[in-house]
Amino acid sequence: MGIANFSKFTQFKDLIKALPAVYTDEMIKSEQFLLEREEKKKLEIYYAPFEYVNERAKVVIVGITPSLH
Repeated sequence: MGIANFSKFTQFKDLIKALPAVYTDEMIKSEQFLLEREEKKKLEIYYAPFEYVNERAKVVIVGITPSLH
């Protein structure tokens, strides 16, 4: 069990830890968490920590969220 090999968590963990307990959408939709931006498509991709892998899991839930919620 642990963080996946391709993880960016180590790159972002200090930024995540620096967030206050109550944070706003603007705090996480900031340049510091921005991974990629495509101006023509009006697409922005921000880092979200989901790289933990439980190797003993019997069920895997996979999904994609097109927004913050």
